[in-house]
Amino acid sequence: MSISHLTFINSLVMNQNKKYQELAEKHSNIYWLHDQENFEDLAKNASLIYQSLGYSSQQSLEVGQLISEAYQLSDYAELKRINNNIEAEKKYYNQVKDKFLKVETILNIPVSIAQYQVNWWMYFRHRHWPLITLNLFLQHSLPFGLNGFLKGGYLTYYLIQAALAHNKRDKLNCQLKLEKYWELVIKDTRYPFIG
Repeated sequence: MSISHLTFINSLVMNQNKKYQELAEKHSNIYWLHDQENFEDLAKNASLIYQSLGYSSQQSLEVGQLISEAYQLSDYAELKRINNNIEAEKKYYNQVKDKFLKVETILNIPVSIAQYQVNWWMYFRHRHWPLITLNLFLQHSLPFGLNGFLKGGYLTYYLIQAALAHNKRDKLNCQLKLEKYWELVIKDTRYPFIG
């Protein structure tokens, strides 16, 4: 292999690594913007993720807005849970699911993963780790069929690690785990990420 071939391959690898870093940064920003209740910028960051994944500007803007609204509804659900109003909490999470179903339609996601996304969000707020793990795993393995179990396991691991880093307010570690997540996600055209 010539030096020019090696330089070209090195350039491709560096461009891919940069893409993972950019996606991880946008993804990580969503977590921090949610903490700040900055839902307008959260929608923009979500939109930028989908533009980076190759979706049209219009699709990306719609999806970003729906994801932002889903975060807001999940916050309302959490307030209802804190006030021990379980029926109202379920009502809000059903609205979150409706937002994610719209996202799936816009993105033409062939395998529905909306319920798993909603479930792990809810269980995360409830701090029910076995159910968080199960729903993350199903969300991230089902789109890939029978061959997706190993990949789903890795994606689940990296998202949980990113969430734990976020809970510790460790933005750097959160972003590093999300880089690993996006490195695996990008290798396939069936994205299990909807928010």
